[in-house]
Amino acid sequence: MQTILRVKMGYPTHSTDLKNPGNQTTLDWAEVTRFQQERDRAAIQKEKDILENRKREVRAILDKQTNERMAVQRRKEEERMKYESDLLARCNVEIEAEKQKQAAYKARLMQEKEKMEKLKTDQLKDKQNKL
Repeated sequence: MQTILRVKMGYPTHSTDLKNPGNQTTLDWAEVTRFQQERDRAAIQKEKDILENRKREVRAILDKQTNERMAVQRRKEEERMKYESDLLARCNVEIEAEKQKQAAYKARLMQEKEKMEKLKTDQLKDKQNKL
């Protein structure tokens, strides 16, 4: 373990120099290789973690955008439904007003017709009485 720490810190493992590999034992180079592999694994894992974090961020952004779009669509649909119901209510009020207007007109016509008929019958009675 001490040898790995010395290699990690950049110190020679023995009295020999790391720049001259011919003087080191096979065990020392195995430790150096193991250290390199650990560094490589750590770098690969770090890249994977970065990619996963990025994927999570992108997914969160896309989910947020999707939710916002759906909320906007729901709001538009609610506004459209409200507009249509208001329009329908206004149309019903106008239809009802028109029906009342027509009923009043019809009632007035009936009254005038009755007056005219009464006037005619009165005139006929007067003519018959004169005769």
